[in-house]
Amino acid sequence: MIVNFTKMHSLGNDFVIIDLISQYIKLYPGLIERITERTQGIGCDQLLTLEPPTKYESDFYYRIFNQDGNEVEQCGNGARCLAQNMLDLNLTNKNKLIADCKGGSASLHILKNRQTSVCFNDVSNDINTLEISCNQGNFELHCVNLGNPHAVIFVDADELANIAELTSIANTLSASEYFPNGINIGFCQILNNQEINLRVFERGVGFTSSCGTGALAATLCSFSKGLTNNQIKVHFEPGYLKVQYHSDKKCALMAGPTNTVFQGSFRL
Repeated sequence: MIVNFTKMHSLGNDFVIIDLISQYIKLYPGLIERITERTQGIGCDQLLTLEPPTKYESDFYYRIFNQDGNEVEQCGNGARCLAQNMLDLNLTNKNKLIADCKGGSASLHILKNRQTSVCFNDVSNDINTLEISCNQGNFELHCVNLGNPHAVIFVDADELANIAELTSIANTLSASEYFPNGINIGFCQILNNQEINLRVFERGVGFTSSCGTGALAATLCSFSKGLTNNQIKVHFEPGYLKVQYHSDKKCALMAGPTNTVFQGSFRL
């Protein structure tokens, strides 16, 4: 059996997209691990499936699988890439789409020059702050749910640059009894009231080059603490995402680039 796929990324956060509208494949954890593995598979942060809509008002349904084979609830960068991919594959002629996934629904807008935006509604500003002590020290985690769970830790420039230490901290905290299902952890450095630097450790994956919902979580937390405005640039090493958070409307908007790396096929 031959399965077609598309490899895409946004700021290095990369995805293998399998269109299950025009073809069928039964996915299971072992196969997902093989596909996402970077040395002997295609390689990606997450595998995404594009599926027929489950609601009348939606344009498509999608599922997100991490490298460990587990399905997760939401993916902001992935949703934006899927919208662009639908247009590329001639599965839609619209530039505004509604997508559903395990973590809820989102509105997508395909812009010029392969830029896309995603809007999440009913975004709660309910931030739960936890103080957790572990071998690496004492940490204040600002936890928020955006369809998938995120914790934001504010750090300085030197702390943000120490990847080995951040990895150790993230592994310990994400395995904490406070988070029985794991959690995504963002390490956030405030640059000014309009810009932040961010590194995100995604559960089941590790550090990724960028993370859409992580950018939303960091924006929400930094704005709620009075550290930034509600409209900021979130910088990752490869570039930045633009994020707006409107607390009165309980909605968050994120915009950034999408890129197709290649299209291919594999045999099962």
